[in-house]
Amino acid sequence: NYKEILMQCIRWITLITALLPSMVMAQIDWNGSVFISTEYDDNAFKAAGDKEEEITTEAGLKLNLSASEPRYTADLAYEFTQNHYANDNFDESASVVGSLGLLGVVIPQRMHWTLDHSQSEVLTDSRNNDTPDNVEERSTLSTGPRFFLNPSKRDRITLESLYTQINLEETDENNSERIANSLSWSHTLSQLSRFQMTAKLDEVKFDEVRGSDYERQSLALSLIGQRALFNYSLSVGANKIIPESGDEISSESFAISLSKAHRLAEFELAVSRELTDTISGTRLDINLDGNVRKGDKLFPVYAEDGTLSYMVGIGEDGTRSEYGVDDVKLVNEISIVEMTSVAFTTRINVIPDRLRASIVVAHSRAESEDDAESEDDAESEDDFDIDERSWQVAISANYVLTDNIDILGNLSFVRDEFKDEPERTDKTYKSRIGMKYAFSKRLSFTASTNYEKRDSNEGGSDFDRITVVGSVTYVFGPQ
Repeated sequence: NYKEILMQCIRWITLITALLPSMVMAQIDWNGSVFISTEYDDNAFKAAGDKEEEITTEAGLKLNLSASEPRYTADLAYEFTQNHYANDNFDESASVVGSLGLLGVVIPQRMHWTLDHSQSEVLTDSRNNDTPDNVEERSTLSTGPRFFLNPSKRDRITLESLYTQINLEETDENNSERIANSLSWSHTLSQLSRFQMTAKLDEVKFDEVRGSDYERQSLALSLIGQRALFNYSLSVGANKIIPESGDEISSESFAISLSKAHRLAEFELAVSRELTDTISGTRLDINLDGNVRKGDKLFPVYAEDGTLSYMVGIGEDGTRSEYGVDDVKLVNEISIVEMTSVAFTTRINVIPDRLRASIVVAHSRAESEDDAESEDDAESEDDFDIDERSWQVAISANYVLTDNIDILGNLSFVRDEFKDEPERTDKTYKSRIGMKYAFSKRLSFTASTNYEKRDSNEGGSDFDRITVVGSVTYVFGPQ
């Protein structure tokens, strides 16, 4: 395992070394930090049967490097984290995350080229004996051109085409490729307001999941500006998903944001409604030879190599039938969730340069219901149906006690309602008090105590939880 960690470090050092010659003439900025933290948890979930207190120790290294010159900018980030977890046994895990971003100026003010690559790996995780389920590698690569055109002093047109590839080492069925094309037109109405229209066309293809490719079309109109009393942002949009197999899915969205800044306070009201298209899961679509006898319950039979061989049907009278498999394919299930939210935020400078507080009051609702295609579907218990509502009130404060000490605190209450069968209501209370002490500009210590309590009408879901966290961070590099 430590050999894998060493090889990862060598690969990133090699990449940095390869980029250095091109950065000699560029303006380079870099920084990094090392940290170690320990968290104590009294393990409140007694109903789970694990009554052991838990202590988690985390240590890590973060590096950031950026370079810029007239023709390009580059950003490189690297993070390595090691965890030790202890309760009735001792486990450990290690992970590494790296990212590289490049922006090249091909034609000044006319054409740019972007390239972003990120890679994350779970190198070890002894809690599950380093099985493929927890030792994984995820790689994301995005690259493409961006064109700019200014037909007039008030208008700006941006055309972008971005290719993205996502690879998961252990789960090839969700590897995907995406080509995202967007056309945006921005028109300046006055010195304080502008209008923007954006059209997008995305094509998504999955490597191993047949019949699950889809195309997404969207159009958004926005008005952004400033009045004497407040700043505002208004937007409306519509999108359509065209799957390779299945019916088209249409959705609409809108968002309104109003904000007002004052010398001692800031106020913001945000209202939005959005229909999101997400992949809720992957299912097998099986075509059988012949007609299935009514009332049969089907059970799969697999061959020695793990492939599906045939299906066995058991009738209501106990008789057995066998059905051959004509075709099997993986299909992604696309879920449409309507999210409506309202949030009011107030930030107050209670004592200028000393005490700053914020208050957030929010409500959100998520709804989704599949349209049944037949009477049999309407009676199915598997129909995807969501109705979740949440109310939240949160208060937080930051008090500068001295030049070296900050006191932090927050209180929050959340009420969640799940309109399933049976209905469930959770009330969660949270509080936190902490402090940050700066020994110097580079070395700091942070400690906090957190309390969380949940009351639920679902049996076994109540808990009272206390955690105590302490961490030390050292920052190095130019300041």
